Amino acid sequence: MTDYWAELFSEIIVIDPRSYLREESLPELVAEYDIDMALFLYHQNNLSEELIDFLNRGE
Repeated sequence: MTDYWAELFSEIIVIDPRSYLREESLPELVAEYDIDMALFLYHQNNLSEELIDFLNRGE
């Protein structure tokens, strides 16, 4: 899927929350890279407590 996005955007940052080890929260990551658009993809089969915790780190 990222190949298609590469045709549309000059830069793409892909994060797999299962292996995201950086200390910074999502808002800090957005500020660091000046992200103006974010897309979160998930499926009910991988909607886990770890994913919820990762997404909540930005609160």
